[in-house]
Amino acid sequence: MIKVGQIRLTESVKAHKRANTHKGYEEIWRIHLSTLCGDSVLRRVRTCDVQQWLDIVAASARTKVGAVLTKTSLQRAKSFFSGSFAYAISQGFMDGVNRAGSTHIPTFRRDCGIPRRLLPTLLKISSR
Repeated sequence: MIKVGQIRLTESVKAHKRANTHKGYEEIWRIHLSTLCGDSVLRRVRTCDVQQWLDIVAASARTKVGAVLTKTSLQRAKSFFSGSFAYAISQGFMDGVNRAGSTHIPTFRRDCGIPRRLLPTLLKISSR
């Protein structure tokens, strides 16, 4: 079974996007997403799983200086997921609709979000 972490956009993004887009996708994957969803089985991922991953990243991910991620950074994470699923569908790794298509960018005030005590529960749910 193919896992989310095995679908890499590297060659496709290098061929069709700017170098900064490729670099940004690689950083988003390496820093924020790989440990969160890399071991999830691709065909079992649902839209609600992708939404939970985005919610967790919005609530817990930080920049190098400790600030919460901006809406633009979260949009890049969603774009990464959308591109990954589109690529997987086009290559025949999975069927159906793009799992990131119906998700939304979480909006949290900078001083609040998901309480840290709930993060282990959300992480457990998202690793299905």
